[in-house]
Amino acid sequence: MSDALRPMDVILSYKRIPQSWWPIEEAWWWPPIRPLEVVADASILKYGRKLYPKGDVRYNHVRLYLGAAEDIPLIFEFTFPAARIARLEPWMIQAPYGTVFRYTGPCHTLPIPGLLATCLPYIGKLYDLGQLVDIGIGRRIFDFGKDNMVCSVGVRKIIETIVGVPELFPNVPLDRTPPCSFANSPHFLRIN
Repeated sequence: MSDALRPMDVILSYKRIPQSWWPIEEAWWWPPIRPLEVVADASILKYGRKLYPKGDVRYNHVRLYLGAAEDIPLIFEFTFPAARIARLEPWMIQAPYGTVFRYTGPCHTLPIPGLLATCLPYIGKLYDLGQLVDIGIGRRIFDFGKDNMVCSVGVRKIIETIVGVPELFPNVPLDRTPPCSFANSPHFLRIN
């Protein structure tokens, strides 16, 4: 499947967050972020249902396909603890976990180095758990700052920068973009 991917394809995935308040697999001293994850996941789903009442709102993670470098397929993702470039693993695009969407609007063809150059300033920026909560509650209270983002906000910002579209989802503010916006947009076509 990675052979069929094109640079700038959006990989949406979903995996329900375990509903336990403290992760059993983590040590007792690990920072207690699970309650924040549980609340954020539930509020993102609720917000997605409000935006797209008849749409597909199950997604909770977004990755951007960069292309292959020396036959290694690469993705860019805003993930915990920080944004990074990583290897595309087969499970990321296989059902039922992952679904690939392709931007269908007018855009400039951007070679991989140009796409990488757009992503580079974000490498190492913190995954903004506060923004994740803010998306769900509808207020900007917990945001960690404009340079730190969650996956859907970051990928949207990169795509809007590359294609020169100021608002990919006009009815959704940039800093409140849920992952399901890509799946429910006429600008993106599901390819798997």
